[in-house]
Amino acid sequence: MKLSDLYEKNIYVGKNIRGVCRGVTLSLKSQSVKYLLCASALTQSSTDFSVTTSSVCEIDESIHLSRLRPVYPKSCAKLTLGCPVYSFEGGYLGVVEDLEMQDFIATRLFTDQGDVIPI
Repeated sequence: MKLSDLYEKNIYVGKNIRGVCRGVTLSLKSQSVKYLLCASALTQSSTDFSVTTSSVCEIDESIHLSRLRPVYPKSCAKLTLGCPVYSFEGGYLGVVEDLEMQDFIATRLFTDQGDVIPI
């Protein structure tokens, strides 16, 4: 799965639409995807709530949650498509084009510079 597969998908709890996915957060310790960053309106570009990935039941044309319990991301780095990325030393790596994940564990980062960076 890739971040682009989640980006701009509608988020449902039951049959009610609750928002749209705008990005994810990566744990600073384990590089796992911990939270989905969400906007409550489709036209809104910024995020105003986040939910844990453990509440995700199903991902198809939309994202289905078992419950909507907004949380504040802790000890995480926010990652959205189009955001700039820097190395630990401060060197510019490029702009995020995509993120590859396996079972919500980040494996590779793709930048606009054509680089594929292992996490």
